[in-house]
Amino acid sequence: MTRLPLIIPSIIASLTFAGSQAVAASSATDEMSSASFFVGTWNCTHSEDSGPAGSYTTTYTSVLGDRWLEQTYDFPATTTDPALRGDWFFGYDSRVKRWVRFGAMSDGLYFAMVGARTGDTWSWSYVLPKQSDAVATRYTKTSDSQYRVDGPSYPASGKMITEHHLCTKAG
Repeated sequence: MTRLPLIIPSIIASLTFAGSQAVAASSATDEMSSASFFVGTWNCTHSEDSGPAGSYTTTYTSVLGDRWLEQTYDFPATTTDPALRGDWFFGYDSRVKRWVRFGAMSDGLYFAMVGARTGDTWSWSYVLPKQSDAVATRYTKTSDSQYRVDGPSYPASGKMITEHHLCTKAG
């Protein structure tokens, strides 16, 4: 009889924890569903404030139990730069209720970002290689077959440059 009062709170705590885990998984699933339109191959053009910069292909794949999107970038070689490849992951962390994005490029560049989604726009801020609370990059879905990226901005040749990308789903 004295064990019963101890068992009941344990059962309630277990059910509460299981329920909160289910809600967290559900919100992660809902958030990842909002990004499912990215899955596929995209042909992108990018420019800087100073003019056109080139084109590239990026492919998104749902991985690791549909909890992450893996993104690969393939930039062709140009007259001034070698071909460039990047591998990135992004997903939703329901524990802290924010998006995360991290990866690396074949030229050694790496970074990690945290973000938030409002409607069809994901806004990202850097956490590596250095912390910044300012929104650095925005991904905006303009249709099921097109999205744009605005940012980041950085100094080049003595002035601030902002990148702009427009991606259209292939085939």
